[in-house]
Amino acid sequence: MTSHEQIAWRSMARLTTVADVASAHVLAAHLDHEGIDCHIRGEALGPYPIAVGSWGETEIWVSQSDLGEATEILEEIQTEAQTTVIEPAGVGKSPDMLRSVIWWVIAAALVAWIIYLRIIRML
Repeated sequence: MTSHEQIAWRSMARLTTVADVASAHVLAAHLDHEGIDCHIRGEALGPYPIAVGSWGETEIWVSQSDLGEATEILEEIQTEAQTTVIEPAGVGKSPDMLRSVIWWVIAAALVAWIIYLRIIRML
């Protein structure tokens, strides 16, 4: 790290640590959209990315002057994520669709059994 980079990092403050690189990039995009320059650091970003367990954790750094605004944005994003209702897979599906799938599985198993029996007779 050059002396210029060391000085630049001294003026930075860690905003948060997220579980993975993808989450870090999403948060960085939100901050960038709000006009806050940020940097992402973590083991998973190097030439030999390690993204298992705590090694996958990625830090978001912002300038000390933007820390207050970035913290507000982070809290806003977390509040939106908690209040956003996402319908789980399968919710809202009719019972008729489930019955249909079950019948198709039974029909496929029956056809497979018939084919199996015909092959056995040929041997």
